[in-house]
Amino acid sequence: MRPNESYLAAERSGVYFDPRYADHIYVGLENKVYKSTNGGSNFEVIYTFPEANGLIYEMEISRSNPNCIYAVYNKLGGYWDSCEIWKSIDGGISWNKTIADPSGNKKRFRISIHPEDENKIWVCTPRGEDGNKVHYSLDGGENWLNKTTTALNREDIADILYQGGSNDIVYVASRNGVFYWDKDTNEWINYSIDLPLVTKSLQISPFYRDSELRLGTGGRGVWGRKMQDVEFNPI
Repeated sequence: MRPNESYLAAERSGVYFDPRYADHIYVGLENKVYKSTNGGSNFEVIYTFPEANGLIYEMEISRSNPNCIYAVYNKLGGYWDSCEIWKSIDGGISWNKTIADPSGNKKRFRISIHPEDENKIWVCTPRGEDGNKVHYSLDGGENWLNKTTTALNREDIADILYQGGSNDIVYVASRNGVFYWDKDTNEWINYSIDLPLVTKSLQISPFYRDSELRLGTGGRGVWGRKMQDVEFNPI
């Protein structure tokens, strides 16, 4: 079982694990959501999006409510076709499109959910235009707030991470480095010290035990750094 793959940023699905059960795995392949409950020995289709040429990209499972899953869906499947954000509240059995989608050219989204609230979600738009790179919803995607500032101008955003148990700290990884959102100043702060000048970020993930960020890159290795806020409750 292979997820949808691409050499282009944010045009791929992945292998996603239920936070409660290590053997429960979700995969997005073509326009179908597959699930395994035995560690990948067998998969079954639990939902098929109606468009035959559609492609499922990102999927994110809520940690606080694993029945809540968000997905990025390209219903026409073409390079120039915009994506939509869909949501399931029954573990992937049924899906509905969110009321609105964030702005941004080409609309290739990456999603991060607050580990303690499934309705608080941040999305970034890889290759997004200046002024439309990062958005936030506190009501499960019904409404979106644009959180882009000029600090992200000319930054090619690759991934986003909502730090759990924090003071609403969010990280974005770009081709050139990492930034975090400071809600007190409503600004993105550069957090790229010690990274290569051209980082070629692919994905940023948390390692909560050591209060550390892990950054995977294209051809630049894997990098780690302490989270900006290390005073958070256990997740």
